[in-house]
Amino acid sequence: MELIFYATIEVDRHFTKKNSRPIYRRGGKPFIGKDATYAKAETAMVSCLRSQGVSHGISEPFECDVHAVFLFHFDNYYVKDGSRRSKRVGDLSNLYQMPEDCLQKAGIIKDDSQIVSHDFSRRLPSDKTYLEIILLKLD
Repeated sequence: MELIFYATIEVDRHFTKKNSRPIYRRGGKPFIGKDATYAKAETAMVSCLRSQGVSHGISEPFECDVHAVFLFHFDNYYVKDGSRRSKRVGDLSNLYQMPEDCLQKAGIIKDDSQIVSHDFSRRLPSDKTYLEIILLKLD
């Protein structure tokens, strides 16, 4: 495996696409939209990824199969007394969706279906909230 991209992105919080979707109506038909806070965070992440992609010399999206490692660092990982993990820390499988979509929108990868593995991805306690993204090209 070859390292093809690495990024660190400070965030106010980690979002799960699944749990922050309002329902709107157009012409009487309901549809699921994007929460405004989620959309703002997604736009910021795409911008940061584009910038880091340029600094890595990425001019075209990768089209190969990719092993992605997402390290979600939380400053609120534990409850105040430190006895257990907070229920406010999102499910790992739900946390994947936003950075996957943002990698595609930022032009780092062609399509998020290229991600064939999330091995070693984690939710981690930290003194600040941020995301580390490691992309490895599979042989």
